[in-house]
Amino acid sequence: MIHVIGIGPGQTDYLVNRAVDLLNDLPHVYGSQRQLDSLKDYIKGKSHILGKLGELLPQVKAHLEKGEDVAVLASGDPMLYGIGNYLYRNLPNQAIRIHPGISSLQYIFSRTGMAMNDVYLTSSHGREPNIDWISQFPKVAMVTDDKWGPYQIAQALLKEGGEEDLAACQMVIGENLSYDNERIEKRPLSQVEDRDYAMNVVVILNER
Repeated sequence: MIHVIGIGPGQTDYLVNRAVDLLNDLPHVYGSQRQLDSLKDYIKGKSHILGKLGELLPQVKAHLEKGEDVAVLASGDPMLYGIGNYLYRNLPNQAIRIHPGISSLQYIFSRTGMAMNDVYLTSSHGREPNIDWISQFPKVAMVTDDKWGPYQIAQALLKEGGEEDLAACQMVIGENLSYDNERIEKRPLSQVEDRDYAMNVVVILNER
């Protein structure tokens, strides 16, 4: 069985008990170097550094053929633009079990007191966002990357909707969520800085 384990937004304080139990029990654990390092006190089996996703498939298939259980680590929640979706598309579904974790998007809504009832969830991580589609929603939460980060998204929205139309639109930017150097700020789109952002997510509040 392939166990895809959501490990939370960052700090191990946000690991759920089920994840801790599995990391203690499973003989093989695949994850990034950062993930494996942060969970070294919980992992009792053999750690494997996860490279490209295409390389993961033959490795986990080999474990399945031997009847071995495997853990694959996922930052946040595995099914929220995560590795769980990829494995479901490429492996027999009956061989996969998903163990959800707390996502960075859940975390930033909890930290800021914003309701999630009316939010549209999406991602610009490794993909170009559909700015025209995003601009139609009153509240959008996004996982971002260094190519399409807060500044690039803000500029694209201003270009799409026009400065005047989006004058009331705000962006909440969360960096290094759950860590000691966590930073959460809220500002108008026109005031989003052109700088490097660390491990960030954004929430766009379009109050037009």
